[in-house]
Amino acid sequence: MLNRNDLLIGGAIFLFSIVTALLLFFRSPPNWVLAPGRMTPGHANISCGECHKPAQGTARQQVQANVDHWVGLRGQGAYFGNLPVAGAACASCHLRKADTHPTYRFREPRFLDAVNRLDARDCSSCHAEHKDRRVLAKADQCDLCHAKLIVNNDPLDVSHAALIAKADWPSCLGCHDYHGNHQRKAQTTFNSRFSRAAIDAYLANGPSPYGDAKKEKGKQP
Repeated sequence: MLNRNDLLIGGAIFLFSIVTALLLFFRSPPNWVLAPGRMTPGHANISCGECHKPAQGTARQQVQANVDHWVGLRGQGAYFGNLPVAGAACASCHLRKADTHPTYRFREPRFLDAVNRLDARDCSSCHAEHKDRRVLAKADQCDLCHAKLIVNNDPLDVSHAALIAKADWPSCLGCHDYHGNHQRKAQTTFNSRFSRAAIDAYLANGPSPYGDAKKEKGKQP
């Protein structure tokens, strides 16, 4: 018959085995753990490790650092398993010379008010993997930067000034590709713009109304 000490030792061994298994599981988890949702179109062939980089240290060191932080022996905790995916991971494949809205531009002080409402300094403010959407942001937020836009020699048959006066911001993406990476020219007649339904479908992983030809393609895996 097992005594109390045997039960305690057995319980400790069992607990240690479970913790070790969890550490190993989350240190090198299978793809279905890192990819709980559908990938963004064009990313289906990208391996998890392209974006999810391992955090510094072993699993034991990471746990110890966080325990020390919780009990006040360390100023800050440590990332466990993998580092959070930041905009740098996106830029490593999608750094474009001709981007009309590069993230670094929004670090300028004049965009501070806009950034406080939508932080366009980081890709993750509008894009996130495994969310089953191409773009998280809505299609009517151009006013954050363009509410006082003045277009000289306006090529549109309905002036931009008139559209701004009506606060018709959802129509912007009907003519303009936000990053400007599609090989196309913006429409010059308002009625030829892409419909709001087509734009909303595109933002939600649907087909591109701007066409498939790109000026600069992302790095291939």
